[in-house]
Amino acid sequence: MSPLELTPKDDPTISCVVRLWHDKSVHVFVHPIEWRSVAIVGGTAMHISSGGMAFDCRICCVGEHYRLGNPRHVRPSDFGGPTHGDYDATAQIDWLAAVPDLIKGGLERSPHLNSIWRSLSCEEMRFHLSYVFRARSPGTIAERQFIVLNRLACFQTPNPSASELDR
Repeated sequence: MSPLELTPKDDPTISCVVRLWHDKSVHVFVHPIEWRSVAIVGGTAMHISSGGMAFDCRICCVGEHYRLGNPRHVRPSDFGGPTHGDYDATAQIDWLAAVPDLIKGGLERSPHLNSIWRSLSCEEMRFHLSYVFRARSPGTIAERQFIVLNRLACFQTPNPSASELDR
């Protein structure tokens, strides 16, 4: 069986900045305008690429104007250049990490649900995931994952009427 494909066809690539801080830490900054196209409630798992280096990082809101990630497993020395400064980077949502396990399991077991998920836009997928992660308790998060799967199961692609086919 092929690996589960969760990425939407309109998956955006956004610009961000990687800050290397005196060979001590790495921070990823995302501008609020860019954030709008990738935000998921509770933080967004992202693939970051900068200067030939790629790593994963969760980006979260940490104030009114800041969207920040701090990948603890990445050191400035890993970049192979100066260990202090700001560098342009790109980021995309890590859909495998962003989609919770119960939804992943439902999509793996049902080709019908998986095809419906794949037909959703990035914005629609983020809406469903944000609905899940707005919940506070693990039980409610699990319940909302089942609700999302149920919504997908009830989703019907509209069939064109005969008059629309004649056009």
